[in-house]
Amino acid sequence: MTDIPENLPVIPLPGSENWRDAYEWGQAMGRQFPGQDAHDFAMACHYGDFGPMHSGESILGLVLIQQGYHDGPDWIWEVTLQDNEVWHARGWCDYTGWDCQSGLDWSRVSDVRV
Repeated sequence: MTDIPENLPVIPLPGSENWRDAYEWGQAMGRQFPGQDAHDFAMACHYGDFGPMHSGESILGLVLIQQGYHDGPDWIWEVTLQDNEVWHARGWCDYTGWDCQSGLDWSRVSDVRV
């Protein structure tokens, strides 16, 4: 058995400094939209594509249409933005979670004008 030296320097992976921001955004989204897998949506956006969103504050509604699983079915959310556009976001990831083997596609459902 090899002894591991203590107090080694931490070498961050590129982009890992933003992980905490994505995690905290996911927690806030989960409070705003409970039961909608909002944390997974936030991770999918962070590691995939923010699509038509300009910021996290631009989301008026988040509805989980299909619950996904790691290495399984995709997540599908209906997302209503501040400009009243409605989008479907389809996210997927492998068994390791939201990282380099994950993604998020967007498709416009409709323009809802009030």
